Amino acid sequence: MKEKEKKEEKKKEKKDKAEKKEKEKKEKKKDKKKEKKDEAEKKKEREGKEGEEEGNEGEEGKGGGEGGGGEEEGGEEEEKKEGEEKG
Repeated sequence: MKEKEKKEEKKKEKKDKAEKKEKEKKEKKKDKKKEKKDEAEKKKEREGKEGEEEGNEGEEGKGGGEGGGGEEEGGEEEEKKEGEEKG
């Protein structure tokens, strides 16, 4: 009877060991999947920030152009006033 019990115990230990190994394998797979997902999110964030910076630069350029146009118009008005004063 003792030999039979020992065999059953060994069988159980083997089964437990196999289950533990399988569980660890699943956890590793899950961790890798999570890691890939995190990397993808970080990449998206980086690309988003770069896009925002480029967008801001474009807006600044437009603003500067508009300001320059205003100065030119002001210069023309001053010339008209000077012409009227002389005349």
